[in-house]
Parts: sequence; C-alpha cells; structure tokens
Amino acid sequence: MIYLADTHALVWYLNEDANLSAEAKSIFEKAEQGEITIIIPTISLLELLFICKKKKYLLQFKALLQKMNETISYAIYDLDFQVVMACTELDNIPEIHDRVITATAILTGATVITNDEDICRSGYVPILW
Repeated sequence: MIYLADTHALVWYLNEDANLSAEAKSIFEKAEQGEITIIIPTISLLELLFICKKKKYLLQFKALLQKMNETISYAIYDLDFQVVMACTELDNIPEIHDRVITATAILTGATVITNDEDICRSGYVPILW
C-alpha cells in the first residue's frame, strides 16, 4: 500500500503529539524502520517550513529536509502541472493546500494519512487515521 502524509499528520508525528492516531503513528514508524515509503507533497513541506519559521525551528527544518533527502522512507512529490490539473476537479475541497494534497494522492494512488475533515468528507481518496 502507498501512503501520503498530510501536513498535520507529519507535524504531529515529528512532535510526538497525542493528536496523531495510533494507526497513523504506526505507519510513520514503519517508514522510519524502512519498511514502507510515505509520500510527502511539496506543499506539505512548504507548510511545515512556515510552521518551523514561525516557531523559530528553521535549523530543525533543514535537518529534517536533509534526512528526508537521504532516506527511502520518504518520497517527495513535486507540485507539477498534473497536480494543478487534478486540483481543478476537486470541487468538494475548498482549501487549496488540501486540494494539492488530495490531487497528489489521486495521482499516486496513495492512501492519505489525515484527519482533515474536508479531505475525509470529500470521498476522493482512501483515508487512514
């Protein structure tokens, strides 16, 4: 199975936040052990950058990017023309970041690790939470 992490799931995993479900945490742990790969949309990295910059964690963000670049546990998926085109069909999701995450999941056939209400309600992609 292919998984894709939305921004909140990724942030909660990195911060060991109790908001992350046990099932989602298990998937991230499997990725850390090299058992599976989790797709990370570039839009999620940009949102994470914004969060880290706001909280003055820029050095930690750069270290995280380096770690993601060096491991097969995470695959970065670029926001490209196909993603933009797929976003045009996702009218049930009002927020653009969520559209990009969902479009990326559709294009990769991934299950989205999320509890985002709009993504979950849309029915466009399978959800793990």
